Amino acid sequence: FALLAIILVFVMGNDALLDGQGFDVLSRTDGIAFIALFIIFLYYTYGISKATGETESVKKYTWRKSLGLFMLGMVALAVGGHIIVQNAVTLASLMGVSERIIGLTIVAIGTSLPELATSVVAALKKHADIAVGNAVGSNIFNVFWILGLTSIVKPIPFSTAINIDVMVAIVATFLLFAFVFSSKKNQLEKWHGLLFVFLYLAYMLFIAFSPFCLPFYCTV
Repeated sequence: FALLAIILVFVMGNDALLDGQGFDVLSRTDGIAFIALFIIFLYYTYGISKATGETESVKKYTWRKSLGLFMLGMVALAVGGHIIVQNAVTLASLMGVSERIIGLTIVAIGTSLPELATSVVAALKKHADIAVGNAVGSNIFNVFWILGLTSIVKPIPFSTAINIDVMVAIVATFLLFAFVFSSKKNQLEKWHGLLFVFLYLAYMLFIAFSPFCLPFYCTV
């Protein structure tokens, strides 16, 4: 589903490239399709959980305490994310960095900090499924639900400058599954993590210092 979601962003966004006419946009029809796929994903996930059952013992709280901790965490995430993103964007704007670079780097990193914290804590507590599922599920949610709902409210113009970024996301998702399923223990090794960090840094350098144009992409 994660790989499908990113591929669909490329296919649905490049109307002019693929159809040879019109202009690139994520339309309301595309948004409805994303929402429909999100519902299918939720149904599929729910079906798997019912079929496999709960395999780990989980510490249980009362529903009031669970709700209270959940709301407290949501508020802390919202306030922290707002502070980080707003100040990071201000600093980047003062440095003369483009909005695209801000979105792909500072805003993306700032909004992903909660997921990073969740995955790190889950990994330290040996809840590997949560650590990986959090990252993968976040991508699925962002594409199917966030982009879907946003494009239904207002169609989103799709810039060809995003094409390389979408392709990088496709490659990263493919590598994630290739590493997990090729490992004897079905786990991500430390060298996998180091490789992902290196590739991310290389990608950051690429989008910052590569002024060239292709038929479907332009950095300038």
